[in-house]
Parts: sequence; structure tokens; C-alpha cells
Amino acid sequence: MIIDWGDNSFDEKENDCSSSHIYKADGDFTIKIYVYDDNKFAPYPLSSYAEVKIGVFIRGSSPKNFPPIIDGFIEKVGNETVTTTIAAGISPLDISVLIAVQDPEGDDIKELSVDWGDGKADLIPATGSKYFTRRSHTYENGGIFQITVSAKDSFGKKSVKKIATVSVAKEAPIISVEPKDQNNEDPSQKTYANSATIENYIITFDVSLYRVFILIEGNNLPGGGQEIFIKEIYPSAISGLKTNTYSFSATYAGDYKVTFYVLSDIDLDIPSEIYCSLPGSCFNNYCQGEAKSISLCTSYKGKLENAKIKNSSSFSFKVIYQ
Repeated sequence: MIIDWGDNSFDEKENDCSSSHIYKADGDFTIKIYVYDDNKFAPYPLSSYAEVKIGVFIRGSSPKNFPPIIDGFIEKVGNETVTTTIAAGISPLDISVLIAVQDPEGDDIKELSVDWGDGKADLIPATGSKYFTRRSHTYENGGIFQITVSAKDSFGKKSVKKIATVSVAKEAPIISVEPKDQNNEDPSQKTYANSATIENYIITFDVSLYRVFILIEGNNLPGGGQEIFIKEIYPSAISGLKTNTYSFSATYAGDYKVTFYVLSDIDLDIPSEIYCSLPGSCFNNYCQGEAKSISLCTSYKGKLENAKIKNSSSFSFKVIYQ
């Protein structure tokens, strides 16, 4: 009996009809068996032939061994329980993450670590092909940090995944606004006849990467109208002492409130410029483009108010008709 194992290996047997073989690589193989008798009385020996096709997968071998699957998210920021991949706060900022790792072939997880992005990392003792763990870290310095998890299986297949981004400031940003009107006077709590032109001198000191927005709210406008205008003063990241002047005119009677926000929430999804109004409102010169619904701008206003790293400065004034 001759056995062709399909991988350039052969066995020849005389009386034993069983055999075994070790495949050293993945693949599809055709096993062929040739059997001959020893009939000396026949004009020629009798023979028979059979074959079978098999597929071989060796656990841990390339390319069919896949790296571990990593998942994770932030589940606590300070004392607040969350489920997010983006977080922000003032240092020292405590962060807790949930990490889940699973090997698709069931190989053991041999190496697992989390890199906090601030020069510190934790090695995690993992066992089995599935592993869940919670890890905590405190950010002492300001900056934007990527939390990355690495995992390697028992055959050396490795995967790396960024699971979260954290923005940390060493202190809340400082903002100082010195508003002046057309008479070079402070417009706070003043009443103007027919129109008001405001020029705002903004001074900010920033210890990280901040954004600065102006929010103008007009109420009791003609016909009881309402308007909200939001504009980003510094569209790009800034650092250090900055001074900027932003001017606008309110040309319709109403009650106005102006607020400047300086903030560093990296997940703050707000357009660089948007205004919203009720029908028949938003007549002032800062309203440009298509008016959106008041509810939309109210939502963006809420994001400014609820930012984790922020400071603000505001003033109010009134315009009446005479």
C-alpha cells in the first residue's frame, strides 16, 4: 500500500493498513491510496485506488490566524459615569476605561497593555481567549491624549486599537471682555435709542487648545421675535495670550445678551457660524445666510453651556425705538 499525503510526502506499507501523518502547513490536500495484492498466480498483480480531499487549518498559523479583537470605551470621568470615547476635564483628571479582548480562533491572550498617551502605560495580566478588565488612570498634565490598547495571542499575532481620546487642561481658561459702544463706553445694562454698535476687546489666556465663540441672543424683537447668533472667533487652535476685537451692530429694538465662551471640549460639535430666528426676526447686521430654527441654535447654546473645560464672560443691553 502506498499513501500519497498530497504534500509531497509518501508512506509505503506492506501489511499494516493504517497510517498517520502530520501536516506542517495550512492548505487543501488530496490523499491518494494505492493498494496492490501479491497474487503470484494472476498474470499481473491486482490493484485498487482511492482518494479523499481534506482541508487543514493549523491553529495560530499564518495567514488564517487573526489577531485579537479589541474593544473599549471610557466609563467614568471623575465622579461621572459615562459611556463615551471622547472626554475632557481639568487636571488632575481621573479616567476609568472598560477593555474587552477576544481571540477569534480561541488562542490564549498572552500580552495585553494600555497606553494612556501621556508617557505612561499599564501591563495587564490576561488569561484565556476572552478577557475583560477595568483600568483607571489620572492625568496630571494638560494636553490631548490617545488611549491605545495592544494585545497579542499565544502565536504572536498582535493588534493595536485606539479606544478613546482625552482632552485635559491644567486649569480653566481665562477670558476677559472689555466691551465698548459707539461712545467708547461700557454698554452693560445700558439702553440705546434706535441702534447700538458694540466693539468687544477679548483677552484670553489659554493653557491648552481652546476655541472661542460669541453667542448673541436677541429677545422681544419686532413682533415678539427672537434670534440667536453663534460665531467661532478663533477657528483654529490657539495658545498663550490672545487679543481680538469683534464688532457688531444691533439695529432693531429688543433685549440683547452677548456671551463669549472659551472652551476646550474636543467633542464640541458646533458650526463655525450659525444664526437662528423666529419668523420675522433676525433683522440685525450679524445675521447672514439662511436662518435656522430657534430649537437648533438652542441645542448648540446648550453645548456651549455644558462644556467640561470652559469659561465665559457676558453683558446685556437694550435697544428701543424713539
